[in-house]
Amino acid sequence: GDGGSGRGGRTTIEALLASADAMREAGYPQAAESATEGAGAGCGAPRLLFALDCEMVEVEGGASALARVSVVSESEQVLLDELVTPELPITDYRTRFSGLSAQSFAGGAAALSQQEARSAVMRLLGEDGSCVLIGHSLENDLKALGLSHSRCVDTALLFAHPLGGGRKRK
Repeated sequence: GDGGSGRGGRTTIEALLASADAMREAGYPQAAESATEGAGAGCGAPRLLFALDCEMVEVEGGASALARVSVVSESEQVLLDELVTPELPITDYRTRFSGLSAQSFAGGAAALSQQEARSAVMRLLGEDGSCVLIGHSLENDLKALGLSHSRCVDTALLFAHPLGGGRKRK
């Protein structure tokens, strides 16, 4: 084989996909424990790859909650970038990491419900499961959305952590 390289020595997306075992070990939601595997209109050729990122805030009781969801196409088109209203009151915006603050939600800023955010992402991913999600520690984003997806390229699994300890730090 060519070690996952396609023509010209370039690495293929297929070679970068996380294995089922790696995803299970990293704590990815499995189809039976999430709301659904992607479902919707289908993943057309122009939108084969999606970058997904979710921002979390801390809510009453100390749990993390989804507060923003963003999806970008492989052609760098922003397909979704919406605030999400957590079901419980926000106690910490985690601004240093999330970029969100009380001002983000002030002034009647429109925000999706958790269910609307999940549905919006599901519509983009399609129901055939052939789209590839790309992101960093995607298991957290998928858990926050209540989704599972089997075709993921996760930079936290691919690259060594700069503080050592191999790949993804636990």
